[in-house]
Amino acid sequence: MIIAPLLLTLLFVIDIAWMVYSQSMMQYAVVQGVRYAITSQTMTGLGFFPSVKTTVQQAAFSGILGRDSTSPYWHNIVVTLYDCEGNYLADSNEANPPASANGIQADGNPPLVEVSVTGYKLNPFMATLATNSGSASALPGVILSARSWDMMEAPPLSGAPSLN
Repeated sequence: MIIAPLLLTLLFVIDIAWMVYSQSMMQYAVVQGVRYAITSQTMTGLGFFPSVKTTVQQAAFSGILGRDSTSPYWHNIVVTLYDCEGNYLADSNEANPPASANGIQADGNPPLVEVSVTGYKLNPFMATLATNSGSASALPGVILSARSWDMMEAPPLSGAPSLN
């Protein structure tokens, strides 16, 4: 009579710990993405936005956000640029963002960069035990999101990198 409630309590504690850990991992990943973005660096063969998104993927543990742009979570990672007044300039979901968006703006300031992961569904272990459907999409889940932002440094002397 003691084993069943004790096991359920243990699984509940593990679920809560997993959710807290996953949320802090997401926050860490977007912070690393912003740290990379503010330097205006790019990875070999990639533009600014794909480089930042790849950095976020690499910072997330065990490839939970995928390993490359073919991952289903690639579009959940969004890099957005704003001017210093908070006006939208461009984001990573745009097909043709303006080339000047990540350079020095008309007011002489570099843009603000925001990196976010939204809509990541985390399925708890307890729900897995409670259902017999076996379909991960049918399970109730917790939706996790994280975001971080900072002001970009001045672009390198060679000029701001291409966004895509």
